[in-house]
Amino acid sequence: MTDTEKEITKTITSIGDKLNNEYLKAGTMSKQKRILYDLYAYVCLFDELFEKEPKYKWNINEDLIPTDDNFINILNRDKKYFLELSKSVINSFISEDYSLYKDYYKKLPKLNYNEMIDILMSFLKDFDNDIYLKLSKKGKEGKIIETQINYYGYVLPFESIKDSIIVINNDSDIYNLSFISTLAHECGHLFEIEHLYSQDNITFRRDSMSSIFCEVSSTFFEYAFLRYLEDNKIFENSVNLVLNEYYMRLFIHNFYINLISMKKNINSVDGYVYIKEENISKYADYIIDKVNFYNMLSYKYGLDYRNIYIYGIGYLFAIHMYEKYKEDKEYFKNELKKSFLVYPNDSSLEAFKNIGINYEEIKSGKLLRKILRNR
Repeated sequence: MTDTEKEITKTITSIGDKLNNEYLKAGTMSKQKRILYDLYAYVCLFDELFEKEPKYKWNINEDLIPTDDNFINILNRDKKYFLELSKSVINSFISEDYSLYKDYYKKLPKLNYNEMIDILMSFLKDFDNDIYLKLSKKGKEGKIIETQINYYGYVLPFESIKDSIIVINNDSDIYNLSFISTLAHECGHLFEIEHLYSQDNITFRRDSMSSIFCEVSSTFFEYAFLRYLEDNKIFENSVNLVLNEYYMRLFIHNFYINLISMKKNINSVDGYVYIKEENISKYADYIIDKVNFYNMLSYKYGLDYRNIYIYGIGYLFAIHMYEKYKEDKEYFKNELKKSFLVYPNDSSLEAFKNIGINYEEIKSGKLLRKILRNR
């Protein structure tokens, strides 16, 4: 076992021991239900990292995990609103004749790991000293885990012990801007989780993650970090490539949102929405031809609607939030924190009205067109 593997094992075991103590104390059904998410998440993490079950003898009653998913209901109720927002994104890319293939095949250069971390920490300290200290502590405690996973990364909260870990993909052991921008993205989740903990609120996993807005804070951090690098002329070649990819993802996700929102009735099969309507297919082919972009735009298979919406909305909101952030950083930060307590139970835009999110303004596409024009 390598030193890194030993450190990961020590960290995960420490969290498991704390969860086990909570499990042993949870005598009533209500207390068991409160820690159920944490136990289940821990078992899944342990299997992902070590490909085996943990040593603890937990009886995880999965019947207690709520299965009611209101996501599809929200999409049907608000599809006109999502249709208009996504259409504004598509029209902005078309009107500015933005090349989605811009530098697409260029490879990101390798960067110095310590330098990248130092720059990210400078960005975090400039934004909020508490999140800077929290991430520093996570690093010292071994709670930022680099390993081989099938996605960019994630934050895993353990709310019963008010803790969390960050898992980042590093399957090639090559550090580039994609790696560090992913960490910046996860810092947005960490910022939200830690604020909820400070308010004795442990509903992130149950409520926040079930919301269509659960990626708003994280994508803001990701985008703001990239703009911080751009404004300070740091890693210029890499930043240009990663920002191009950001705008590409913004378009792709909103293209899919647009197609799904055109359906008369949105329904899912095993977590996917299928486009079978002839009129929507013809429209989709027209847009693909119009933007001259064929890679990754196949809509003829099932669309992972949840990820499409949470990231598509996040990418779009982040651009507008960044403009508000530049006006008054302290005010923005405080209002962002307030939004964490509102949006999980309110699917309207009310929670974000003070941090740059205005439906009519976004629908106009004015800001996005300006950004695309200047690239």
